[in-house]
Amino acid sequence: MRKNKVDKAGIYVHYYEGTKELMVKEKIFALKPKRKIPVAEIESVQAIKDNDVVAKSGMGGAVLGSLIAGGAGLIAGAIIGKGGQKEYVERLAIEITLKNGTIVDVPFITARTKTKSTTYKETEKTFNEALDLIDKALAN
Repeated sequence: MRKNKVDKAGIYVHYYEGTKELMVKEKIFALKPKRKIPVAEIESVQAIKDNDVVAKSGMGGAVLGSLIAGGAGLIAGAIIGKGGQKEYVERLAIEITLKNGTIVDVPFITARTKTKSTTYKETEKTFNEALDLIDKALAN
């Protein structure tokens, strides 16, 4: 019997390669992801920073994580493109739209956070890892 290999992006997104399912964290204070999403049911994915869509992907579409200068450059590119570095971010999330129209929100930041803070930098790193992991899932 083949083991169901799991790749993780922190506690936010887990990808089970054997069953081709994502487990995502829908609540900011949850300790682990609890929502199971079969990859085949994903219509599109959006990376959201404050109220801006900074990257989009669909089942056969563009690559999220490497869309703008690789994972780490994704958010930085979006910030700079909007007229310079912002001092604060109030929302950082991944929105997964399912084929039935349901939108699953995976929140990373939900309160005003300084972009130069360690908290933001660590969360941004995990956010980009989650985007890369979702990309991997969509590509398989």
